[in-house]
Amino acid sequence: MKLVSLSSDELKLSYIMARACSYTYEKIDSSISRQIQEEIGLREVEQFQFQSSEWYGISGLSGYFKNYLVIAFKGSNSKDDWVKNIKFLHEYQPLSWKNQAHYHGRITGRVHYGFNTAVNSNLGNLKSLVKNKYRQECRKIILTGHSLGGAIAILTAAAFSKDNDFPCQKIVYTYASPRVGDKEFRNNFEYLKEIKHYRFEYGYDSVPHLPLARPFNLVFRQFGLGRLVPEYQHTGELRYLMKDEQSNPIVVKEPPEILKFLKRMQAHIANIDNLPEHLQKEHHIDTYTSHIKGLKPLDKHEIKMLNYWKIIGIINAAKTGVQIFNWLSEKAVKTPLLTYRETIKYFTEYCPKYPKVNCGVILRKHLPEENYTEIYQVFLDDKDELICDLHNGNPYGRVLLVERLDEELQELFGKTDMVVVK
Repeated sequence: MKLVSLSSDELKLSYIMARACSYTYEKIDSSISRQIQEEIGLREVEQFQFQSSEWYGISGLSGYFKNYLVIAFKGSNSKDDWVKNIKFLHEYQPLSWKNQAHYHGRITGRVHYGFNTAVNSNLGNLKSLVKNKYRQECRKIILTGHSLGGAIAILTAAAFSKDNDFPCQKIVYTYASPRVGDKEFRNNFEYLKEIKHYRFEYGYDSVPHLPLARPFNLVFRQFGLGRLVPEYQHTGELRYLMKDEQSNPIVVKEPPEILKFLKRMQAHIANIDNLPEHLQKEHHIDTYTSHIKGLKPLDKHEIKMLNYWKIIGIINAAKTGVQIFNWLSEKAVKTPLLTYRETIKYFTEYCPKYPKVNCGVILRKHLPEENYTEIYQVFLDDKDELICDLHNGNPYGRVLLVERLDEELQELFGKTDMVVVK
């Protein structure tokens, strides 16, 4: 699995949109509005609520962040909301705007009945809301939502894509959103250049895996019930939230579905005695916001956190394992301060001209009795073996005796003593 490299600005915006979603569940008055602005910088916050029928309502909040117009949709918070969620068992509905021209082509495909009805029956009110809030200085419209609100945000972006009244880019941030449409809808949605979708999914949350898709669809088809479980597929760029072996929050790219399934089942079984409360907690927006808040920015370099002792084992398993550390220690250089920039620069400037260089490894070893921290920098090949000089067998790398690490490098290590730099 590869770690998603997110800058400080990307993490900040992801967190702000998650907090905006959490505020959709609250009643906002003038004092709460000021609180929101002070906390996350979202200004002129107002709530909205549209109710086209007894079952199909949309609510949330609007506001401005910098020069972005933000529309946050409230998620599933009542039994009526979940009636929409389970209606996929009843009908799988074509898009109502199918075959109409769009700004960047056409959106066709089939989508969830309840989600689509909620958006389509309130679309006039949604457009009026955005038209009233839209300003010339708004460079982008951000549509965000948690759970059911995420599904509403996706379909609203799709509806707005054919509307020239909003020619700016639409960015969609969803948290714990269920699937909303089939493969055709997904492909057409992602074809639209004016829409960018970031989809956050927490490791133990089951809602992003609803409505069911393959392999469950194939099982139902064997019994002639394939129509009950259509080929739902997610849209957007997945940012999968999980914890590493040291329980640090991380975000990774598209992990295998079987791994995600096993992680959920393991957590559910461990909490079988209070399963309903466990499921609700893992799906709650606060779980997402706290995880994102704990993430560390990884600018410019894709860095994968691995287990320290596993790498030590790899090094010690090498033929010259013991000699490697002794040889590097003999070359140790004392330095009062080691910075993140200098550490990364070493890998780029002193990378050996070896075709199978896969990554650089930074190891940290505390020496409290000497008031130093020992820092090893070595290179591994594509088999996770140390890269050594072919003539003398010595490893490429260096060791430093450091009095102090700068703040950015300390944040990079976190609670672990090893990082791998790709």
